[in-house]
Amino acid sequence: MLLLVEVAQSTIGFVQYFTDLPVVLVGFHVLGAAIISAAVTNALLAVRHPGARDAA
Repeated sequence: MLLLVEVAQSTIGFVQYFTDLPVVLVGFHVLGAAIISAAVTNALLAVRHPGARDAA
């Protein structure tokens, strides 16, 4: 999942670069950055405390 979001984020970034930053793509790029941050945090917590997710 994380890799998929990172690839999508990179694709949006390249499109922004080559099309002079359309406003809608900037919004999607920022949303992608937020999703990546959440996914990395989730992965880190799952690795550090594997039993904690089952208890919640």
